[in-house]
Amino acid sequence: THRIGVGITHGEVVSGVSSVAAPIRDLNGKAYAAVSLVGPTTRMLGEMDRSARLVTAVSKRISGRLTVAC
Repeated sequence: THRIGVGITHGEVVSGVSSVAAPIRDLNGKAYAAVSLVGPTTRMLGEMDRSARLVTAVSKRISGRLTVAC
């Protein structure tokens, strides 16, 4: 998942719960926060690609806005 820029978990913290997250980066590219989407594994498994694209798009948008505002 590192190569595509997202983190994915399946039941690592809570059994039956999955998540996908993408970093929010500062102007230098350093990750300092993240956007994540969490849900039941039964619903998330079929939507991981879509979820990864969604959190990546949101994290990039937030990163862009924060670096302009700083």
